[in-house]
Amino acid sequence: MDVEKREASSSERVVADIWNAGIQIDSCARHETFIVQTQNSVYEIITLGNHGEVMIRGGRSFPELTQAWLIGALSGGPLRPCGIYVGSRMQVHAGQRTVVTSKVLSITESNRAVDPLENSQPIGLPQPAVQKNEIDT
Repeated sequence: MDVEKREASSSERVVADIWNAGIQIDSCARHETFIVQTQNSVYEIITLGNHGEVMIRGGRSFPELTQAWLIGALSGGPLRPCGIYVGSRMQVHAGQRTVVTSKVLSITESNRAVDPLENSQPIGLPQPAVQKNEIDT
């Protein structure tokens, strides 16, 4: 059986390149800390456990350390669950709102050892009844 080889289109190459420069939060150890620079903001992200649970601070949407779920990376194609990748946008859910960041420019692992729950603000504050979607611009 002959298999026909074809060259990847430029859009396939771009998506493949995006997925090579990033991290999967769900495969990180608890309390690993990352600094994520987007086009418009800088975020500190501390992993809390499986399924994308994190503490996040940064941008207009998260001025204080906030418990959230990193839904995944958006790059114009399918969502990459629990991922942060250069060239994509982060989608984060906290309380009753979902935030989509500007494009990620860099991801740096921080050596700072922290227990994010020690100095954070209370998490159980009442939230608006209507879900808000925000874009961090």
